Amino acid sequence: AADCVTGFQLRVWRNALVVQSIGQEDGGHAGAIRDLVAIPRAEGQSAFASASNDGTVVVWDAKQSSESAPVAEYCRFLTLAVPSESFVFSVCYVAPSHSRMTAHISGTILTGDDAGDLCVF
Repeated sequence: AADCVTGFQLRVWRNALVVQSIGQEDGGHAGAIRDLVAIPRAEGQSAFASASNDGTVVVWDAKQSSESAPVAEYCRFLTLAVPSESFVFSVCYVAPSHSRMTAHISGTILTGDDAGDLCVF
């Protein structure tokens, strides 16, 4: 069926509607997504990180919207691989000490994996 979902997908929802689906072919995860964390940025901009069973954390950044596409779309900004190649069960974001939000993504990403290890990026 055309509406059948295969693989692992991140979905961005707004007003009870899916406005974007990100699958593995779009740079998404190859395993189940276990956790998400928002990354605060300057007004009108957004980012988040996702943790997956594929052993990676992906940081997603919003592309600027335009008049023809008023809703921002997320694209892969950075991929972090957990050294143990374990499942990543959790992800946390720590803002830089100068807590002023900027247009750039900065701060620290912390992850926890199934081996009980903490990784700091």
